[in-house]
Amino acid sequence: MNLNRYKFHPISPDRYAHARDKILHHLLWNILPVTVMLVLLGWASLQAGKMIEASKPSSKVAVGLVE
Repeated sequence: MNLNRYKFHPISPDRYAHARDKILHHLLWNILPVTVMLVLLGWASLQAGKMIEASKPSSKVAVGLVE
């Protein structure tokens, strides 16, 4: 019954535009920076992992056997 009420009272174009602008503003200033930060942190983590792998000794022989 309540859902039928909204069919007869569609949202006005001004209110629709205002709601759309609020959503875009929210996306731009709240969600986008967090997404960029997570991507940069992931990239930095991958680079750190590559540096750690590069710093390991390349020999696959156990240290006790080399001595």
